[in-house]
Amino acid sequence: MTTASRTHGNIFPWSAAWAISLIVLGFLGILLPLETSFSVVLVIGSLLVISGVTHVIYAFHTYGAGRILWKLLVAILYLGVGMYLLTHPLASLPNLTFVIGYFFIIEAIMDLAAYSRPRRDGGPGWIALGAIIKVLLGVMIITHWTRGSIAIIGVLVGISLIITGASYLAMAAGQTSMSNSFYEKAG
Repeated sequence: MTTASRTHGNIFPWSAAWAISLIVLGFLGILLPLETSFSVVLVIGSLLVISGVTHVIYAFHTYGAGRILWKLLVAILYLGVGMYLLTHPLASLPNLTFVIGYFFIIEAIMDLAAYSRPRRDGGPGWIALGAIIKVLLGVMIITHWTRGSIAIIGVLVGISLIITGASYLAMAAGQTSMSNSFYEKAG
């Protein structure tokens, strides 16, 4: 057994496990939409608070009163929005739903840009399909968005996780079949 085949044998199970984990989490997101939506708000709020604290620390490592003041104003914005999300998660959900619509569209564009180079494993086809579905989800959110749509974040995040997991699983399976045929020809 060559080093390359041993390495490949170790990579596929981890890639498949990661993909299946994303799919399972996606189904949980769909089955528990309000809980998932609530969790997304808490995670985003926490990240904003951590970013705000980081901006405060960074502000005092820059030179010039204007720069320090600007960094502190940005830190106050991050801390304020993050604390609001953490203290009022249900009130934050409708507006966050609208932002998630744009997030799906931007994520799809980034997926297409990252996987646009030609490959032989069929991966770009799955990535393109996933990106198209994410764009459709994003457009659907933006055009049909209502203020009462608090559980939709959980459902859509679940769908996005399932699509991403399925794409990763298809790419991992494609890489396995390509590697096996390569090793058969080489061996």
